[in-house]
Amino acid sequence: MGELQKATEEVARLTEEVSRLKAQRDRAFTHIRQKLDDLLGVFGTVPLQTEELDDEMLIDLGPIGTVTASFDQVLKHLNKTKDELAVVREDLKAVFSNAGVAILILNTDLQVIDFNRLALDVTNLDNEELLDRHCYEIVCGNEAPPDDCMLKRALFEGKRIHQHVESKRFHRHELDISNRLYDVVATPIFNNDGVVDHMVLVYVDITQRQRDMDKLSASERRLRNLFDNTSDMIQITDFQGGIKFVNRAWSEVLGYGMEQLEGLGLEELVDGEYLEGYKEALEKARDNKTRVHIETAFIAMDGRKVLMDGNVSSTGAKGQGKVLQGFFRNVTRQRRLEEEVSKAQRLESVGFLAGGIAHDFNNILTAVLGNISLAKLYKERGYDIGDKLDKAEKSLLRARVLTQQLLTFAKGGKPVKEKMLLDRLVNDAVIFALSGTNVGCDYDIADDTWLVDADPGQLEQVVHNLVINSVQAMPDGGTLHVSLCNVNAHDYPDRPLTGDEYIKLEIRDEGVGIPEGEIDKVFDPYYSTKDGGSGLGLSAVYSVVRNHGGVVDLKSKLGRGTTLNIFIPAVSGEVVEATAVEEEAVEGRGRILFMDDEASLRELISTLMEHFGFQVVTAADGEETVKIYNKAFKMGRPYDLVVMDLTIPGGMGGKETLEELMKIDPGVRAVVSSGYSNDTVMSDYDKYGFAGVMVKPYKVEALATLAKKILKQ
Repeated sequence: MGELQKATEEVARLTEEVSRLKAQRDRAFTHIRQKLDDLLGVFGTVPLQTEELDDEMLIDLGPIGTVTASFDQVLKHLNKTKDELAVVREDLKAVFSNAGVAILILNTDLQVIDFNRLALDVTNLDNEELLDRHCYEIVCGNEAPPDDCMLKRALFEGKRIHQHVESKRFHRHELDISNRLYDVVATPIFNNDGVVDHMVLVYVDITQRQRDMDKLSASERRLRNLFDNTSDMIQITDFQGGIKFVNRAWSEVLGYGMEQLEGLGLEELVDGEYLEGYKEALEKARDNKTRVHIETAFIAMDGRKVLMDGNVSSTGAKGQGKVLQGFFRNVTRQRRLEEEVSKAQRLESVGFLAGGIAHDFNNILTAVLGNISLAKLYKERGYDIGDKLDKAEKSLLRARVLTQQLLTFAKGGKPVKEKMLLDRLVNDAVIFALSGTNVGCDYDIADDTWLVDADPGQLEQVVHNLVINSVQAMPDGGTLHVSLCNVNAHDYPDRPLTGDEYIKLEIRDEGVGIPEGEIDKVFDPYYSTKDGGSGLGLSAVYSVVRNHGGVVDLKSKLGRGTTLNIFIPAVSGEVVEATAVEEEAVEGRGRILFMDDEASLRELISTLMEHFGFQVVTAADGEETVKIYNKAFKMGRPYDLVVMDLTIPGGMGGKETLEELMKIDPGVRAVVSSGYSNDTVMSDYDKYGFAGVMVKPYKVEALATLAKKILKQ
């Protein structure tokens, strides 16, 4: 056991000694390699790699061999570097020779020591003529450098000099380059000691670029002149409407200059009446790439409102912020001229209207006066005058029809509406209007037509006028085509239909037609293309349909007839049957307070209503009516019915009077009357507390019947 332990200890000692010697060897190899790498670094090559000289070779080669091997590697690296530098030199030479600019290399005496191919083209010299020549001889044609020589400046100042050169002549060939422009750069090149070693002179031909810039500048000036001298107002704004640029027309038209508009939004200049529409147009321009038409008004610097017609669109190059560009034209004068023309046309229409009314009323009055004169004569002779009075009454009823047409044509004439079907009304009106004529009718009336909210009397007048118009267009007879059906607005995109569902009435004749140049005039009052035509019918048709929220569409060809389409908005609900007021003698009872500013009418109504059994007290205005009613109410004998004119010149009318009466007696019953139904009270009388309505002129029998009906309720 003692021998084994000794052997084990010896092995451990020897192992430790080997490790120590190995560490010393590694340190020795590392030191040798470091010194070799330092040596190789001096020669400018890379350190030795293990695969090039491993540790065993270091031992085998010894110090001399190791140094020799290191120099062998140095030579290999130097040869490789030389080859690489040769390639780079050739590449640089190729780049230098084929550069797109002319390059001259000069020494400090300004002699050419090298140049590229384009330098030969620019100087128009060959190699022998250019090499070793002085720059000032070649370029300037001088025997010495000029005082302003850029090369001398670059040499003495030690910095790059840049300038444009033109109108120079080369010395030998007298090459005129006055039509060429060069961008010339002279650059000094320094050696390691900071001293200028040589110069580089570069010529860049910018002739075409300058010509293009000159053309662009000239084009820009022309566009600028056009931009500034146009009468249209042009501006550019950002997407939020902030003004970025305006042209001179802004100052001429509105008085604003760019300095006054900076920071403003264009919307701040828009007249309030047009602001909402302007914002909507700008929103469309932001969302779409198409131009958006705008009719608006700007407020000038002096407060004037200037009417504008123009368009706005969005634009912007890729990568740039989008902007809005607008073009506006001052149309204030144009609109005023149009308004004057419109006034003249309206005056012309009024002239036709006045002449037609005078003609029609003169005929009616002649018939009335003639029959009254005959009645007087017959009475003196003891004859029966009833027939003459009947004829006078009929003539006056014709006058009532004429006044109703005039009211419908006028701004007022609002319809007294009820929910109804048009099929029976159209059928009856057509049959009545064609009675006694030589015109037949082809009907196409749908069974399931929708309801309309309409005034039956006014629509009956529309159908009657259209049929009479067609009959007059077919003096030799023919067939009238009448159709009535349900339609949807989307099926008629070219019509200005604002709703969804409509009833369409079509009346088509086979008559003479209307000349193309006169179609736009057919709705003017008292304009007629037919002999014997009054010309008021189509004007009344247009007004009635418009007041019902509908649309009139007319098409005609000369010699091929006329088609009129009437679109009336459809409504939902149930038919409300109206109770007609019978114009016949009735007996009644009750106390009536009658208010009208016309004394003769008060006397007439009082006498006739008393004849029918009513007790009547009259008043001239609202104040008197309230006073009389209040006194009777306090005595416990209120009036059973109050009949009031809607309008009292200079006094309180029917609407205001009823409001006062209702304060006295909430249960008061009243009838409103007027000869001009332009007030909503006439069409919606029940909403204002009235129990009935009477449209002047009316027969007293009708008033008596209405009074009896109300008093029974």
